[in-house]
Amino acid sequence: MKELYISQAIDNKGSDLHLTLENKISYYHFAVFLGMLPFDRIYGQLVLISLSLHVLIHFTKQKLSSLLTRQNIILSSVFLLTVIGTVWSADKKNGVEEIERQIVIILFPIIFSATRLAIHQHRKKLLHVFGTTCLATILFLYADAIHIIVYNRLPLRSLLSPVFINHHFSEPLGIHATYLSMYVSLSVAIFL
Repeated sequence: MKELYISQAIDNKGSDLHLTLENKISYYHFAVFLGMLPFDRIYGQLVLISLSLHVLIHFTKQKLSSLLTRQNIILSSVFLLTVIGTVWSADKKNGVEEIERQIVIILFPIIFSATRLAIHQHRKKLLHVFGTTCLATILFLYADAIHIIVYNRLPLRSLLSPVFINHHFSEPLGIHATYLSMYVSLSVAIFL
Protein backbone atom coordinates (compact mmCIF):
# COMPACT_ATOMS: atom_id res chain seq x y z
CA MET A 1 0.00 0.00 0.00
CA LYS A 2 2.85 2.37 0.85
CA GLU A 3 4.52 1.74 -2.53
CA LEU A 4 1.23 2.48 -4.31
CA TYR A 5 0.91 5.82 -2.54
CA ILE A 6 4.51 6.75 -3.34
CA SER A 7 4.13 5.77 -7.01
CA GLN A 8 0.91 7.77 -7.25
CA ALA A 9 2.66 10.78 -5.74
CA ILE A 10 5.50 10.44 -8.25
CA ASP A 11 3.12 9.96 -11.20
CA ASN A 12 0.94 12.91 -10.21
CA LYS A 13 3.59 15.54 -9.61
CA GLY A 14 1.29 18.30 -10.83
CA SER A 15 -1.64 17.20 -8.69
CA ASP A 16 -2.48 18.26 -5.17
CA LEU A 17 -1.77 14.72 -3.84
CA HIS A 18 1.70 15.54 -2.55
CA LEU A 19 0.72 18.77 -0.79
CA THR A 20 0.65 18.92 2.98
CA LEU A 21 -2.37 20.38 4.71
CA GLU A 22 -0.45 23.61 5.33
CA ASN A 23 0.44 23.90 1.64
CA LYS A 24 -3.11 23.12 0.54
CA ILE A 25 -4.43 25.89 2.78
CA SER A 26 -1.80 28.28 1.41
CA TYR A 27 -2.63 27.27 -2.17
CA TYR A 28 -6.35 27.87 -1.69
CA HIS A 29 -5.66 31.19 0.03
CA PHE A 30 -3.65 32.31 -3.00
CA ALA A 31 -6.34 31.00 -5.37
CA VAL A 32 -9.15 32.80 -3.52
CA PHE A 33 -7.07 35.98 -3.30
CA LEU A 34 -6.48 35.94 -7.07
CA GLY A 35 -10.16 35.18 -7.58
CA MET A 36 -11.16 38.18 -5.47
CA LEU A 37 -8.96 40.72 -7.28
CA PRO A 38 -11.61 41.82 -9.81
CA PHE A 39 -14.07 42.54 -7.02
CA ASP A 40 -14.26 45.17 -4.31
CA ARG A 41 -11.02 45.60 -2.38
CA ILE A 42 -12.48 44.46 0.95
CA TYR A 43 -12.74 40.81 -0.18
CA GLY A 44 -9.12 40.65 -1.23
CA GLN A 45 -8.07 42.33 2.00
CA LEU A 46 -9.95 39.77 4.10
CA VAL A 47 -8.29 36.89 2.24
CA LEU A 48 -4.90 38.59 2.55
CA ILE A 49 -5.38 38.99 6.32
CA SER A 50 -6.33 35.33 6.57
CA LEU A 51 -3.31 34.29 4.48
CA SER A 52 -1.01 36.46 6.60
CA LEU A 53 -2.32 34.86 9.79
CA HIS A 54 -1.91 31.39 8.27
CA VAL A 55 1.70 32.12 7.30
CA LEU A 56 2.36 33.63 10.74
CA ILE A 57 1.00 30.53 12.49
CA HIS A 58 3.31 28.26 10.48
CA PHE A 59 6.34 30.54 10.66
CA THR A 60 9.58 28.91 11.77
CA LYS A 61 13.05 30.18 12.67
CA GLN A 62 14.42 28.68 9.45
CA LYS A 63 12.21 31.02 7.43
CA LEU A 64 13.55 34.10 9.24
CA SER A 65 16.70 34.15 7.12
CA SER A 66 14.64 34.05 3.91
CA LEU A 67 12.81 37.26 4.89
CA LEU A 68 15.86 39.50 5.09
CA THR A 69 17.14 39.13 1.56
CA ARG A 70 18.26 41.85 -0.79
CA GLN A 71 15.36 41.07 -3.13
CA ASN A 72 12.77 41.54 -0.37
CA ILE A 73 14.38 44.80 0.72
CA ILE A 74 14.38 46.11 -2.86
CA LEU A 75 10.75 45.07 -3.37
CA SER A 76 9.74 46.67 -0.08
CA SER A 77 11.60 49.91 -0.76
CA VAL A 78 8.60 51.42 -2.57
CA PHE A 79 6.52 50.96 0.56
CA LEU A 80 9.30 52.37 2.74
CA LEU A 81 9.48 55.44 0.49
CA THR A 82 5.73 55.92 0.97
CA VAL A 83 6.14 55.75 4.75
CA ILE A 84 9.03 58.24 4.68
CA GLY A 85 7.04 60.53 2.40
CA THR A 86 4.06 60.36 4.74
CA VAL A 87 6.19 61.34 7.73
CA TRP A 88 7.44 64.43 5.87
CA SER A 89 4.11 65.22 4.23
CA ALA A 90 1.84 68.06 5.27
CA ASP A 91 -1.21 65.95 4.31
CA LYS A 92 -0.75 63.00 6.64
CA LYS A 93 -4.36 61.81 6.23
CA ASN A 94 -3.86 61.09 2.51
CA GLY A 95 -0.46 59.60 3.27
CA VAL A 96 -1.95 57.12 5.74
CA GLU A 97 -4.58 56.16 3.14
CA GLU A 98 -1.78 55.50 0.63
CA ILE A 99 0.05 53.38 3.20
CA GLU A 100 -3.13 51.33 3.70
CA ARG A 101 -3.42 50.78 -0.05
CA GLN A 102 0.24 49.91 -0.48
CA ILE A 103 0.66 47.61 2.53
CA VAL A 104 0.44 44.72 0.07
CA ILE A 105 3.75 45.85 -1.45
CA ILE A 106 5.54 44.90 1.75
CA LEU A 107 3.32 41.95 2.67
CA PHE A 108 3.67 39.95 -0.54
CA PRO A 109 7.45 39.52 -0.48
CA ILE A 110 7.20 38.52 3.18
CA ILE A 111 4.35 36.07 2.55
CA PHE A 112 6.04 34.52 -0.49
CA SER A 113 9.29 34.12 1.45
CA ALA A 114 7.63 32.72 4.57
CA THR A 115 5.26 30.24 2.94
CA ARG A 116 6.38 26.68 2.33
CA LEU A 117 4.26 26.35 -0.80
CA ALA A 118 6.35 26.08 -3.96
CA ILE A 119 4.44 28.74 -5.88
CA HIS A 120 6.47 28.23 -9.05
CA GLN A 121 4.99 24.71 -9.32
CA HIS A 122 1.42 25.99 -9.03
CA ARG A 123 1.84 29.23 -10.94
CA LYS A 124 -0.03 28.06 -14.05
CA LYS A 125 -3.05 26.81 -12.10
CA LEU A 126 -3.19 29.96 -9.98
CA LEU A 127 -3.01 32.19 -13.05
CA HIS A 128 -5.81 30.19 -14.69
CA VAL A 129 -7.94 30.75 -11.58
CA PHE A 130 -7.31 34.47 -11.94
CA GLY A 131 -8.07 34.45 -15.68
CA THR A 132 -11.24 32.42 -15.26
CA THR A 133 -12.46 34.77 -12.54
CA CYS A 134 -11.82 37.77 -14.79
CA LEU A 135 -13.71 36.08 -17.63
CA ALA A 136 -16.66 35.33 -15.32
CA THR A 137 -16.55 38.92 -14.08
CA ILE A 138 -16.74 40.35 -17.60
CA LEU A 139 -19.61 38.00 -18.47
CA PHE A 140 -21.42 39.11 -15.31
CA LEU A 141 -20.91 42.78 -16.17
CA TYR A 142 -22.26 42.28 -19.69
CA ALA A 143 -25.23 40.32 -18.32
CA ASP A 144 -25.88 43.14 -15.86
CA ALA A 145 -25.69 45.75 -18.64
CA ILE A 146 -28.05 43.72 -20.84
CA HIS A 147 -30.43 43.29 -17.89
CA ILE A 148 -30.48 47.08 -17.42
CA ILE A 149 -31.07 47.57 -21.16
CA VAL A 150 -33.97 45.10 -21.19
CA TYR A 151 -35.46 46.48 -17.98
CA ASN A 152 -35.39 50.06 -19.24
CA ARG A 153 -36.45 49.00 -22.77
CA LEU A 154 -33.40 50.61 -24.36
CA PRO A 155 -32.10 49.61 -27.78
CA LEU A 156 -29.31 47.02 -27.73
CA ARG A 157 -26.93 49.44 -29.43
CA SER A 158 -26.93 51.51 -26.22
CA LEU A 159 -24.56 48.84 -24.87
CA LEU A 160 -21.83 50.68 -26.81
CA SER A 161 -22.92 54.12 -25.62
CA PRO A 162 -21.05 56.08 -22.91
CA VAL A 163 -23.69 54.94 -20.39
CA PHE A 164 -22.15 51.44 -20.33
CA ILE A 165 -18.48 52.24 -20.94
CA ASN A 166 -15.57 52.84 -18.59
CA HIS A 167 -16.52 53.45 -14.95
CA HIS A 168 -20.21 52.90 -15.58
CA PHE A 169 -19.45 49.39 -16.82
CA SER A 170 -17.38 48.38 -13.77
CA GLU A 171 -19.56 50.18 -11.24
CA PRO A 172 -21.59 47.08 -10.15
CA LEU A 173 -18.36 45.52 -8.84
CA GLY A 174 -17.05 48.61 -7.07
CA ILE A 175 -13.72 48.41 -8.89
CA HIS A 176 -11.94 51.14 -10.82
CA ALA A 177 -12.26 50.64 -14.58
CA THR A 178 -8.50 50.95 -15.08
CA TYR A 179 -7.80 48.11 -12.65
CA LEU A 180 -10.45 45.97 -14.32
CA SER A 181 -8.93 46.61 -17.74
CA MET A 182 -5.45 45.71 -16.43
CA TYR A 183 -6.81 42.48 -14.97
CA VAL A 184 -8.57 41.63 -18.23
CA SER A 185 -5.42 42.37 -20.24
CA LEU A 186 -3.41 40.13 -17.94
CA SER A 187 -6.05 37.42 -18.27
CA VAL A 188 -5.90 37.60 -22.07
CA ALA A 189 -2.11 37.25 -21.87
CA ILE A 190 -2.49 34.26 -19.50
CA PHE A 191 -4.88 32.47 -21.84
CA LEU A 192 -2.80 33.20 -24.93
